[in-house]
This record gives sequence, C-alpha cells and structure tokens, in this order.
Amino acid sequence: MNKSIYTDCEKKYLKKHFKISRSKSFKRKLILLSFTIFLILFLILLYLVKIVNPIIYSYGEANIQKLLVKSSNNAIAEVINSLAYDDFVKISYASNGDILAIKAETIKINQVSNSLAKATQDEIDKVSKLGLNIPIGTCSGIGFLSGKGGKINLSIEPIGSASCNFYTSFEEAGINQTNHKIYVEIETEASLILPFGFEKIRQSSNYLLAECVIIGKIPNIYLNNSNISNLK
Repeated sequence: MNKSIYTDCEKKYLKKHFKISRSKSFKRKLILLSFTIFLILFLILLYLVKIVNPIIYSYGEANIQKLLVKSSNNAIAEVINSLAYDDFVKISYASNGDILAIKAETIKINQVSNSLAKATQDEIDKVSKLGLNIPIGTCSGIGFLSGKGGKINLSIEPIGSASCNFYTSFEEAGINQTNHKIYVEIETEASLILPFGFEKIRQSSNYLLAECVIIGKIPNIYLNNSNISNLK
C-alpha cells in the first residue's frame, strides 16, 4: 500500500491554499459578472434616454397636438353653433349713416369664453383618460419596424385649464364697406408622461366665430384695434 508523499501539515496547507484560490477565482468571476450586468444595464439606459425617449416624444407630441385640436374643434361645435355676430358686437349709427360706436358685448363674450374653456377642458379630460398608444416597433428607432408590434400605452395629463382670447380684424370690402371678423384663440396644454420624465405640449388653435360687412365709415380708432375687449 502506497503511503502519501504529503505529511498532515502539508495536506492542511495545500487544502487551505486551494480553498483560497477557489475563493479568489469566484470573487473575480462575481466582479466580472457584476460589471458585465452593470454595463448592459447602462447601455440599455443610454439607448432608452438617447434613442427611445426622443422618438416617443416626437410621436407623442404630434398625436397629442391632434387630440388638443380635436378637443378645441368639438368645443367650438358645441358652444358656437347658435351664436351670431350681434351676440358679440353692437353697432351704433349716426343719422347720416356713419358709425358712432362699435361696442363689444362683454357679458356675452365672457359667458362664451367660459363655456368654450370648460367644453374644451372636458374634451381634453376625456382623451387624456384613454392615454396614447405607440407601437413597440416605432419605439425601437429602426425604420422598417416603425408602426409594427404591440402597443405601449403612455399616460397623458391635462395641465391647468384651456384659455380663450378673442380678437377682431377689419378688412376693406368696398366703398364705405368693411368686413369685420371676430376670432377666438383657444390655448390648450397637456403633459406626456415619458419613460424618463415628462414633456409639456402646448397647442394654439384659431377659429372664426362671426363676421359682418359693415356699411358706413369706420373711425380709425376701431380699425387699428384688434382686441375685441377694447371695443367701446
């Protein structure tokens, strides 16, 4: 029977040495694995921030602006359909036919403004609850995958409330004839919730509310004034 060439002390030393070596090797592998995972996660994060986020924002901005315009259109159709020029402005004439005064119906204008703002905000709230769906292929940034794959739902948050600004324009329509137009500008805003942060998106839409061809000479004080609230 062969005797071991190692003494008990030598065996203990070798066993301890191999154990330490295996421990160091395991630690090196663990450090390498951790570094690899960290690098992969960092590259994924960088790809999402630099590539995916801008794509989602660009896609989301265009579609949310359409939704905001649609909301304004629906509000206009709901509120303005029964209104006419005389609801906004009253014109006083002199005995010779000249214009004495063009007066804005302030109370009525304020009522319309409030109704429009509320109706617009209600429409925005409706579409915001649905969110915005974007195809996964579009998020990838790869051209031939655009529009393909499942959908990712992004949240939309309405910000503040819609606001309305009325203004007018006077255009010459013939001898002593002036075409007076009344417009409203509806300003809306929403926030698109992105994977890394959020972006505010604003939209301004202009609508012709009413117009009238005024017969008679209009004083310059009105011709040079585009703010309907300053008509007196």
